[in-house]
Amino acid sequence: MPEGVDVRLHHKVDALQNMASQLQTHLEIVGSQVDTVGAIQLQTKAELADLSGEFTRFRKWQENTSNVQFALTEKSRLENQLDIEFGWYKKVRMTAAPCSSPWCCAGRTGSAPRCAGCGTTCPTSIPRP
Repeated sequence: MPEGVDVRLHHKVDALQNMASQLQTHLEIVGSQVDTVGAIQLQTKAELADLSGEFTRFRKWQENTSNVQFALTEKSRLENQLDIEFGWYKKVRMTAAPCSSPWCCAGRTGSAPRCAGCGTTCPTSIPRP
């Protein structure tokens, strides 16, 4: 009977050794897969950092573009407002009677410089006194 026990025990020990060997093989496979996942995770982390940097640059570019667009719109609005408020006044002033400045060149002959008094372009001019 002790021999039978030894044989059964021997078979069970062999079976346990086979199972331990299979377990070791599975652990090596899982370890390899964990290493692969770790490498992919590092690569993904690096790509995410690159994308974050690109997004930050894009956001700054977009903000600058938006600021330029706003500035152009505001400039146009201000030009229109100035034209509405002062444009007609400027045209009326320029076509009104000559200014009272003694340097005004209205009605004189010669080239067409700007009047020293009113700033209009003189239709005609003579040398100043």
